[in-house]
Amino acid sequence: MKGSTPNIKEIFLGRCYAYLDFNNFKLPEKITCPILWSDFSSVFATHEPCQIDPTQYEGFFKEASSPVPPNQVILWSGLYDFTKSYSATVKNTMIIAKTFIGYLVDGLTWCGRFKQTPDSDGINYYTCNNTFNCSERNFRQFWAMASTQFAKKASGIVRVFLTSDNSGPAFSNQSILGTYELPNLAPDKVTLVKIMVVHNLNDKANQTERCGSGSIKQLQELLTQYNLTWDCQDNPKSVLHHLCTMNPNHNKCKFAAGNITIPHPCKVDTSGLTAGIIAEGVIIFILIALIIGLIWKIRINSPSFSKSGASSFVNSE
Repeated sequence: MKGSTPNIKEIFLGRCYAYLDFNNFKLPEKITCPILWSDFSSVFATHEPCQIDPTQYEGFFKEASSPVPPNQVILWSGLYDFTKSYSATVKNTMIIAKTFIGYLVDGLTWCGRFKQTPDSDGINYYTCNNTFNCSERNFRQFWAMASTQFAKKASGIVRVFLTSDNSGPAFSNQSILGTYELPNLAPDKVTLVKIMVVHNLNDKANQTERCGSGSIKQLQELLTQYNLTWDCQDNPKSVLHHLCTMNPNHNKCKFAAGNITIPHPCKVDTSGLTAGIIAEGVIIFILIALIIGLIWKIRINSPSFSKSGASSFVNSE
């Protein structure tokens, strides 16, 4: 395996200060970013991977615990890039990488070595010894602990993202999702688990790995066993819209655009104004005609008009 991320200490500390500032998050009393780094790194620094006991991260997890708002949790399997992008653009959603612990170490690699030098501080930047799969085990155990904590804090609606595009089943009992997250969802706090199956736009829809069939059906049965209410959708609108941001010209992304007429921002629609002027003109004409008719009728019926009119008629004879 590749070695520890270069400048991991500086990255860790920078992320720590940034998270505290951007999220208005406060650490427990007497806990600081350097103390968190010390507690985190002391578990693996100056130790070979097979010497590490991942349970020693428990103190760090307790110190760096952060709240998880209701109705925001997204769990996933096999969809790291898509889910991270989705959560970054869709408001009020949270993946584990948005928690304080996840933010600190997301995408980083770390491992130790026996010798401590001025340049390494007991951290191996060249290679992480994976003899007996010790390094892989350490990473899995760390994220298993983080995922367990994350799932236990979930409440309200929880979304689960899976994909039909991987070579294997969309859901596996052996995944972090199946082993650590789903069993730790609390039925008394989680009101609904929304399974969202992502299908690639460019491929024919997988007829096996979809709601109600394949491994998705196994997941649905498992959630029922955990007394969790669930529903399932293949490429729901929010997922389809996000897929289309990456491929906006795809046929499946033409959301009836041809039926939408967008007015020119500088063009004034005068059709209504013209009709209004014509209508007002007709009304004014009718009123004037009525007034003239009324005046004429009054004059005809007046005595002076009758006498002058009669004498005019006699004189004309």
